Amino acid sequence: RIESVGLDPCEQVGHEEKKELNVIIREMNQARDKKSAHGSTPNRTITLGEMLEYHSCAQYVVFHAMQTALGEKLFYLE
Repeated sequence: RIESVGLDPCEQVGHEEKKELNVIIREMNQARDKKSAHGSTPNRTITLGEMLEYHSCAQYVVFHAMQTALGEKLFYLE
């Protein structure tokens, strides 16, 4: 699925600890269930550090989707 939308599943992403995209997505899916997704469970198992890593992964995916939709880079670094 990841490859079908033009992403490299082996791309190293993350904020502090770089991991493969597919590994982080699996971790997010395991950490998220229907109760925790809606904030209705008192036992939150996701740490703040994990949340930042997941956010970094999501940011990478959204950024890539925006560039793909535009057909060009959003930022040009010299």
